Amino acid sequence: MGSLAVLVQAWERVGATASRSAKIAALADALAAVSAAELPLAVHYLAGELPQGTLGVSHALLRGLGGAAAARSASLMLSELDERFSELAETRGAGAVRRRSQLLAELLAAADAREREFVLRLIVGELRAGALGGLMLAQTASDVAAAYARLGPALAIEYKLDGARIQLHKQGSQVRLYTRRLNDV
Repeated sequence: MGSLAVLVQAWERVGATASRSAKIAALADALAAVSAAELPLAVHYLAGELPQGTLGVSHALLRGLGGAAAARSASLMLSELDERFSELAETRGAGAVRRRSQLLAELLAAADAREREFVLRLIVGELRAGALGGLMLAQTASDVAAAYARLGPALAIEYKLDGARIQLHKQGSQVRLYTRRLNDV
């Protein structure tokens, strides 16, 4: 199982340098350290994206969590983080805000200070550090695992700068925006 600490370290290394080759090396090291099964998660997280789309977590909810103490050491695993994000995304109905607050408090209590910053920025869409935004493969492949299997450590990741694809739906005076995967934005 892959440790979130590996991605946090890569994110910090990418943010600390202007060198394109150093950014690529940091990302390659991180992606090489996770299993093939967790590679899609790692790519999503390093790109600042959540596979679940929106989690239903507001800035106000995050501010309301206060400054609870962080874990003393890094311990979150990628699969555990994915499960917790899925639970947050699926929480609906009466008591959802209270349940999300509880889930977030538990998640943040399990994260050390560096993981916590990464997770919070990921949740609010502010995980930006040079090469991380909008990762994509330069050559086509059926998925990230297939690309890594084919290219190994030579795998290079570049960022996308040309914006996002959206759908606009208007019914009467109500306007809604959706991503190409139909996530409500």
